[in-house]
Amino acid sequence: MLDIGLKIAFFLLSFLLAAWRMKKGFHNGMMKEIVNILSTAVSCVSIVLIFLTISSVMAKTFSMLTVCVLGLIGIGIIFKLCKLIFAPVAAIVNISIINGLDKIAGAVLGLGEAIICSWFLYHIMGYFGIYINL
Repeated sequence: MLDIGLKIAFFLLSFLLAAWRMKKGFHNGMMKEIVNILSTAVSCVSIVLIFLTISSVMAKTFSMLTVCVLGLIGIGIIFKLCKLIFAPVAAIVNISIINGLDKIAGAVLGLGEAIICSWFLYHIMGYFGIYINL
């Protein structure tokens, strides 16, 4: 009985997540969603590199410290280049025909985000011993 309730809760949560991300993706459009995903990924990698930098300073491994600092500088440069690329493309999206396609593609991208988040949630639950037989 618990397994059925857990399946229903998981599917309900996944459905609500998909509806929320599709609505948000449609509202933002694909270009803004891509920029948000890129910003999130850069933030996560930067946090990991900062923690690695702190741990390498504490362990006095300066070769790892050098790699982490160069990685942070490289990520900053790549992020600035991506902002330069996406700024003109975001301006083109304001054209009415392209704007409609951008919103539909944003909804599809939001659905993809929800599927990936649900997949991660499924595997995290399995890691903690909460198995859902789909």
